Amino acid sequence: MQMKLRYHTAFATFIQLAIMTLLVIIGGIMDVAKNCENSSECVVNSFLWIIIAFLLAGWYAALFALGYFAQENRSYKLARLLIGGELFTAFIALMLIKNPSSFYSGMGAIIALLFAVWIIVLAWRIYKARGSRISTTRSSGANRPRRRLSDR
Repeated sequence: MQMKLRYHTAFATFIQLAIMTLLVIIGGIMDVAKNCENSSECVVNSFLWIIIAFLLAGWYAALFALGYFAQENRSYKLARLLIGGELFTAFIALMLIKNPSSFYSGMGAIIALLFAVWIIVLAWRIYKARGSRISTTRSSGANRPRRRLSDR
C-alpha cells in the first residue's frame, strides 16, 4: 500500500517535529562541546541550549498539533493557522540561511525551509478544499451532467 501525501499534514508535521528537534539537540551538543573547551561559561551555555531546545520542540509540537487537527477535521481555519506558522518558520530559516553561525546551522536552516515549504503546500490543499474532499486535479465530469442509472 502506497501512501500518497496529498494532504497528510499530520504526518509531515510529525516528521518535521522529530527531525528538527533532533537537529537542534545535536547542534546544541556540538556548540556546548566546542564552547566548553574555550571558555569557563560552560554551565550558562548549556543552560541556554536546553532552553532553546525546549522552545523549538514546543514550537514544532504546536505546529504538529495544528497539522494533525487540520487534517483530521479538514478545517480550513486550522490550515490557515498552520500556513501562518510555517511561513514564520520559513522566515526564520531564511534569516539563518543568510547568516549561519556554522555549516551545521546553515544545513539545519535549509532542511527547516524545505519542511516549511512542503507543509505549506499540503496545508494549502486543505485550505483550498474548504472542508470538502481534497483532490489534486479537477474532475473530468465536472462540466457534464451525470447520467442516471436508470438511463443505461
